Amino acid sequence: MSKLTLVNVSNGQNISAINSNFAALALHLNNFVLYRNNPVGEPNEIQNDVDFNGFRAINIDELSVTSLIVNGIDVSTSVENAAASAAAANLSAIAAQQAAANASASAGQATAVLASAALKANNLSDLSDIPAARTNLGLGNVDNTTDANKPVSTAQQTALNLKADKSGNLSQFASTTSAQLLGVISDETGSGALVFGTSPTLNQPNLVGTTTNNSAAAGSVGELQTNSTTATAVTNNTGFNGATLTNLPAGDWDISGSISYQAAGAAVLTSVYAAISTSSSVIGSDFNNTTASQASNGNCRMSSPVVRISLAAPTTVYLTGLTTFSSGSCTAAGVIRARRIR
Repeated sequence: MSKLTLVNVSNGQNISAINSNFAALALHLNNFVLYRNNPVGEPNEIQNDVDFNGFRAINIDELSVTSLIVNGIDVSTSVENAAASAAAANLSAIAAQQAAANASASAGQATAVLASAALKANNLSDLSDIPAARTNLGLGNVDNTTDANKPVSTAQQTALNLKADKSGNLSQFASTTSAQLLGVISDETGSGALVFGTSPTLNQPNLVGTTTNNSAAAGSVGELQTNSTTATAVTNNTGFNGATLTNLPAGDWDISGSISYQAAGAAVLTSVYAAISTSSSVIGSDFNNTTASQASNGNCRMSSPVVRISLAAPTTVYLTGLTTFSSGSCTAAGVIRARRIR
């Protein structure tokens, strides 16, 4: 803005010059000077750049700018990002304080729970009501005063020749018998087994069965081993293997099988055999065999008897066969089955 120029007043009676100077002062104050206490309705904006001539602007309460340039570089975006980061950090600090408060509360709750928990090292000795705890665990009353609450009833103790004071023994079982652990004990005659039930008795085998159509596991009573073959040409009056169980595991087995004979061409089957053997292609006297006559050509199925074989080690067992026929040719196919009986 232009500088204020006043008229020199040489005579105090020059009212016109004085008034003119006051008018100039009023014009500059009203139009060119910012108000420190702005009158309502009056403008109070800077319309040109302000040069502080190297001096500082101090005691500014709040600074609102559209851009901020420092040493010729616009740092507005950096200042905004820093402000946003500071706000986010403040929120994170608040969340961390809340999490710490929650953790402290949880720790207090855990401490309260642990204060009433039984300790493993005390072996339940820290329970306030040991008889009730034993009852809840199905162990019976520790004082054994009620027969129904005893871990082993009086009837069971009598059958086992045992007493509550541990003075009993198993002397009624002869030393020559084969005693088995876990409650399966042969009696003096070796003819039965001890069975635990409502009232333990002797000579009552107790085998676990199944209530569904599953298969017994390998090594268990009832285990089934089986094998079969397809039709193969056989030679007249010559033994052959109709089917084979290779390395049947050790144990006591009931074994049987059957062979289907099929005559071809002009062949007439005069006899057919089926047997269980531990010798390959042998119809011998080691195990029973079955023989029958076939008076005409066609099909014939022959079953072996059920043969008990006790094996001390894995052994190969054969379903052997033999047929005689007059002419033509013959084929045979077999199936062998072994059931573990004990």
